[in-house]
Amino acid sequence: MSSNATDFASPLAHAGLAGGSLPPHVDYVLDVISNATISTWLFTLVAIAVAYDQVSYWLQKGSIVGPRFKEPFVGPFLQSLNPKMEEYIAKWKSGPLSCVSVFHKFVVIASTRDMARKIFNSPSYVKPCVVDIATRILGEDSWVFLDGKAHVDYRKGLNGLFTRRSLELYLPGQEALYDRYFKRYVQITKDAGGKPVPFMHEFRELMCAVSLRTFAGHYIPDSAMKKISDDYYLVTAALELVNFPIIIPYTKTWYGKKAADMVMDEFAKCAAKAKVRMAAGGEITCIMDAWIKDILDSKKWREATEKGLSTEGLTKPTLLLREFSDMEISRTLFTFLFASQDATSSACTNLFQVVAQRKDVLDRVIEENYRVRNGDIHAPVTLDQLESMTYTRAVVRELLRWRPPVIMVPYKAKKPFPITENYTVPKGAMIIPTTYMALRDPEVYENPDEFDPDRYYSGDAEVKGAKNYLVFGTGPHYCIGQQYAQLNLALCLGKASLLLDWKHHPTPVSEEMKVFATIFPKRRAEEAGKNGDEVHRRRKPGDSTPGPSKSNGGSPCAARALHHSQQQRRGHRRPSSETTASAATPPATGNRGGGGREGHAMVVLGIGVRSGFFRREQQGLEFRRALPVRDLTTGKNNDPSSPGGGVTIIDVREPSEVRATGRIPGSVNVPVTSAPDSFHVPDDEFEDRFGFARPPRDAELLFYCKAGVRSRAAAGVARDAGWARVGEYPGSWDEWFARGGKVER
Repeated sequence: MSSNATDFASPLAHAGLAGGSLPPHVDYVLDVISNATISTWLFTLVAIAVAYDQVSYWLQKGSIVGPRFKEPFVGPFLQSLNPKMEEYIAKWKSGPLSCVSVFHKFVVIASTRDMARKIFNSPSYVKPCVVDIATRILGEDSWVFLDGKAHVDYRKGLNGLFTRRSLELYLPGQEALYDRYFKRYVQITKDAGGKPVPFMHEFRELMCAVSLRTFAGHYIPDSAMKKISDDYYLVTAALELVNFPIIIPYTKTWYGKKAADMVMDEFAKCAAKAKVRMAAGGEITCIMDAWIKDILDSKKWREATEKGLSTEGLTKPTLLLREFSDMEISRTLFTFLFASQDATSSACTNLFQVVAQRKDVLDRVIEENYRVRNGDIHAPVTLDQLESMTYTRAVVRELLRWRPPVIMVPYKAKKPFPITENYTVPKGAMIIPTTYMALRDPEVYENPDEFDPDRYYSGDAEVKGAKNYLVFGTGPHYCIGQQYAQLNLALCLGKASLLLDWKHHPTPVSEEMKVFATIFPKRRAEEAGKNGDEVHRRRKPGDSTPGPSKSNGGSPCAARALHHSQQQRRGHRRPSSETTASAATPPATGNRGGGGREGHAMVVLGIGVRSGFFRREQQGLEFRRALPVRDLTTGKNNDPSSPGGGVTIIDVREPSEVRATGRIPGSVNVPVTSAPDSFHVPDDEFEDRFGFARPPRDAELLFYCKAGVRSRAAAGVARDAGWARVGEYPGSWDEWFARGGKVER
């Protein structure tokens, strides 16, 4: 120790520094520091922060496509305030993965179908995040922010609200609202003297009203429905992709929070009323009723079993639910509104726009709806009838492909996510898959930029596009209400085609899309009132009253968008996409009830078997028309009245067809038309949708339909998804029934 002490000498004791002098470079640094002004210090700190921000961006960016340099701190914030569809498309086309950095948030954008599907199906790496402010608006304990098993369990309790039986119970309320609003549309234009008036905000109110009636029934008064419809766009504005992460008074987020609280207060009041009514034995008329009935039935069953009492006369729910408070029910229904309002408003606006200038499409919709309603345009429609409207549903499905309401779905990386061999998404980064590019893939969809419902009505789009149709997502967070949304839009279009006639007046920018949470056709403010869409009562098939004309270019496939206007409210602008419409005088002749006019033939569209499915060389097991059904377990031919033995027999017809005819004993139903992605979704999602565990990939599968066309398509889907031992019954149900096969109902 003493040796160390005597050997140490301070540098300041060096002979060269004895006079107090320092090396020139050190002396210079100390001199600069001692003479630095406040502005110099601030400039230095900013420079260091800019350098750190840039280096951090480079490290996160890695090898993927993105700007070489980031605008200091804010990134492309100013551009994001007015996002342009063409800029999004350019970004998606720049590479499978690209990036931007806005403020503190690093964002990875996934553009391809396979990248999008990988993100949707990677719950261990990512979770839905919406935007930073979303938890403050939707509620931190909202079920949409749950993860893993907690999310799966909560979701299972909601699946019963969207079963086929439930959807049928909601139909009368939806139809009543469409009748009321369509009459109002005619009156609006009459009051305007026949001049075109903005209609996009009317479509928003209509879709909001239909959602509220479906979710909360008549518990919610019309005055509250109107206020929610008027104020909901404030919630949309607050949840834009780029926004301040805190709530500051009198900003968009502040207005959005107030609007959301108002809606949830109304839903909580409705829940309290519904609990009283359902406890008294009320009938189910809305989603809230159905959920509360399941809660009450679960409580009764649980109490009886715990006390050892008889359960005779009690209804056991598929899943026993716990009790939910009024506010818990309210917050859940608010997430349904959040998921549906902007998307259905966008789809409805685009649907009226697109159909208005395609007389051939509209005429086929009219004919189909007139036929299904047996000639009575005011007759209520059943769910079976709605499902049988194959062309109308094809129009809706193609519209959602061609102009998908939701073009991006934000997720957040919970941990480093190795999305490719060469790139790992950093923990905490936002990762956003787009659905748009998958839906416009030219290798899957012929002429993908054209609107063509026949690709779903008689073409092979369902089969070839099974992996691409990401309109409703996939994976554990796929849209729980996707069937409801499509059937609701089909109901809306079908009724409008029979009751209204609308004319479209294009503008120079009406084919361009405005991005405001979803996509809407644009409209210039200075063109307000000059052009629009005329709406009047629809003629019946066979009437001589002219309908919408073809587009100016003469091609029924040439799109002409509706007009849109800008509305101002509370200092915030509504979306610049406002559909314009006007009412014309209804035809003076013709009976508006059932039946056709004398002297006029009623044109009826015949619905044939889907043809033109994607054909490929059949491999594995195959059942030919000349042979009876083969028992795949023993290798012996069965009696025609006996089903297959060790094989999973899958009926791919629609549920309404199966109910009408019965099915081959032991078969299960997986409809290929309405669920073409069934063999591509995760196992738990498959079981949620169809009510049974998906067969393992080494299982033997036998598909059948009505006449052998759809079964061939379904077999191809299963092979593409990895099932090798796949067969089909070419004669399908028609042959089975004709040969006296047993029927199970």
